[in-house]
Amino acid sequence: MIATLPNGPSVCRDAAKVAARLIALLPRGADAERTCQPLRDLDLASYSRAVARLILIDVVFIVLVLGAQWLARTPTQSPGTSTTAAHTVPAQISTSNLDR
Repeated sequence: MIATLPNGPSVCRDAAKVAARLIALLPRGADAERTCQPLRDLDLASYSRAVARLILIDVVFIVLVLGAQWLARTPTQSPGTSTTAAHTVPAQISTSNLDR
């Protein structure tokens, strides 16, 4: 990949030398020899507290979202009106009495 550049061949044809220089420029961590620790090496108490905290955050979020949806779909009522009044059909006026 280093040997083939998009603008043509590389000036330096030795890709291994370029790769070694680039690797030397990579930042080193505080403990470069240490590899990633698997989860079994973690403290079980801190791990379980972190999981419990994430579950609590998820539950609070779900309650907030469901509460907002419930509030958004609940119809608002004025004092003194009933919910059945909104669903009644008005009576039709007959026009036969008006023709006389």
